[in-house]
Amino acid sequence: MTKPEKKDHLLPDINALSSESKEQHGRNRPLNPINGNQKCVEAKQSRELESTLRQRGLLPGEGSDERRRRTVLDTLDKVLCKWCSSLQTARPNSENKWKRPRVALVTFGSYRLQVHRPDSDLDVLALSPAICTRGDFFTSLVTLLEEQPGVDDMHPIPSAFTPVLKFRVDGIAVDMLFARLADSTKLLQFQQKRPSPLLSTPTQYSAQQGVRLEYLIDDSDLASMDEAGMRSLNGVRVTQLILETVPDPDSFRIALAAIKQWACVHGLYSNVLGFLGGVNFAILVAWVCKRNPNDEPFDLLKKFFRTFASWKWPMPVTLAPIQRDPPDGIPSLGVWDPESNPRDRHHLMPIITPAYPSMNSSYNVGIPQLRRIKMEMTRASFLLERNSGSWKQLLRGSDFFTKHSNFLQITIRADDYEAFLKWQRLCESRLRILLVNLETPQISAWPFAKFFRRKGSPADVVAINNMVSNGNCLHESLFFVALRFAPGTDSVNLRYCTSDFLHKVNSWEERKRGMDLTITHILQSDLPEFVLADTKTHDCNLSKPAPVEMKENQGNLKSHAAASSEVHHRSSMAGTGTTRLTPKLARSTVSDDILGTPQKRHRIG
Repeated sequence: MTKPEKKDHLLPDINALSSESKEQHGRNRPLNPINGNQKCVEAKQSRELESTLRQRGLLPGEGSDERRRRTVLDTLDKVLCKWCSSLQTARPNSENKWKRPRVALVTFGSYRLQVHRPDSDLDVLALSPAICTRGDFFTSLVTLLEEQPGVDDMHPIPSAFTPVLKFRVDGIAVDMLFARLADSTKLLQFQQKRPSPLLSTPTQYSAQQGVRLEYLIDDSDLASMDEAGMRSLNGVRVTQLILETVPDPDSFRIALAAIKQWACVHGLYSNVLGFLGGVNFAILVAWVCKRNPNDEPFDLLKKFFRTFASWKWPMPVTLAPIQRDPPDGIPSLGVWDPESNPRDRHHLMPIITPAYPSMNSSYNVGIPQLRRIKMEMTRASFLLERNSGSWKQLLRGSDFFTKHSNFLQITIRADDYEAFLKWQRLCESRLRILLVNLETPQISAWPFAKFFRRKGSPADVVAINNMVSNGNCLHESLFFVALRFAPGTDSVNLRYCTSDFLHKVNSWEERKRGMDLTITHILQSDLPEFVLADTKTHDCNLSKPAPVEMKENQGNLKSHAAASSEVHHRSSMAGTGTTRLTPKLARSTVSDDILGTPQKRHRIG
């Protein structure tokens, strides 16, 4: 009998799905209604879950961190007000000077959803009247912000797909976007509800009604806006629609906070690295909440893992029907459409934003990342179904590093903190190239989405490749990819798997002396102790569910040791497990004669 054609990367026709298939994923009915006694158990578990999340700072409260974020918003409101006023003064027109529109600072993302943590970025949009331009945003506003006390680490990125200002205020990371309204009527109406930040004290201004009053964006705001502005508005609009979709915001927040922590603990939380980020998880949790409006947070948690552990990817997750045609008066924009766009057709894990233009928020997800997400979701679902109190084990730690024997260790370092931050951002943005190239018939890559940071004096790290330092503190960030091998694989050459990644890194024009990157093949026994301590699993005796990963060869492995991208004048390190280096700045080669020393590897459980 002829086998059916494999269509792993092709999107099924959703409209052609049978009613049985739709019900399987909860499209037409709630998932497994529960009886009264079980409801009491779920309520108790939900209270304990919420209490634990708040104790760990994973749900916001009225503590010092929340007050600090409000103060930062007050500061930014004032700066934007001064900036807009200065432009209006410099470019006078016929408008009434007493009715000049101000910039509206609109929050979105985790802060607007109220699931932010102490280390979360603050996502904001500067919604401006027509007199402010994007050029002003990246010049005069940057200058004004840099003059403010407590503002540092300023990184304007005007060339990004969605142009952004990245900076810190009093230690809180801020990502600020810009959009310009052609018609300021709604801005004037909105500012009548809020006094000028220059006339109010910070405390009065932030907490007049207990919550921050936000400008609500609708389709009319898209009129006459350029594409960069529309993309900048999209984050706010998605956040608004999610909040409008969920029937019980409190239950949604508790479930989402728990799932985000689970993803962080298990190395699955990073949109940049091709995993899922905050908006992806928010859409997935909102999807479950919408179909189970009366459920307690703990039951939402179980149904989340049960649903998406068995989801038939690449069938998309949508909160609303995809809007193909633009709203009236809005120019047509490209929307996610696998039928007409071949690139969309090859997306592996489509999670579609609900606002026009609908886009795949998880287009970065690759084969290695999807494999890990599916495996961990399956394990989590198995654990929660087995034991109602087992949600605590989901948040305790990961056994990732004890389940694998071979790793690539990517070490990013620099001897200056500012240079280190820029260098890590660049390397992080290119790592998906490495992960894609590591997927071969002989190798499967299992990345862990976390950077392990450490720093020390040059004397403390002399043993690390004899790096030459300018005397500053040496900053390092380590990233790990576990490797599994097909049966019968005795040796692999990683040179060609790493060359494309190294070329992208080496060709960065802003690279300076002191910025360094190495890739090294190590065994489990070679892992740094602080990495194991940071991810240690306690009391996690989970029985292994049906595996979804490639079965690993249990024999010894010879590996052409890794590649190294070095910028220092150093001699060949042949035989040490690194690679031959060149004295040229921002160039590297891979030594053909360096083989990893064969060692007995740990059996993968």
